[in-house]
Amino acid sequence: CALAGTASAQDIVPRVFTPLPTGSVTPKGWLLKQLRLQAEGLSGHLSMFWNDIKETVWIGGTGDGGLHERTPYWLNGVVPLSYLLKNAGGQHILP
Repeated sequence: CALAGTASAQDIVPRVFTPLPTGSVTPKGWLLKQLRLQAEGLSGHLSMFWNDIKETVWIGGTGDGGLHERTPYWLNGVVPLSYLLKNAGGQHILP
């Protein structure tokens, strides 16, 4: 058993699934409805009212009080959401 950080190339297990290229998935049916609900709800509007996102240090603000992780975590969800909706014929939701 290799210790963390000491694994060799032999110890690395190959991927079972290959990641799909951006834009290759088009949501339909139930999934598209859920993504639209998410975009129309909190996820799609968080930057409009939560000061930690609205005035983040990532854009030169001071709203997050030095906790610089909130905006990247939000972006990790809202950017893919926006692109999935755009791919389904909608519009980007990013502000």
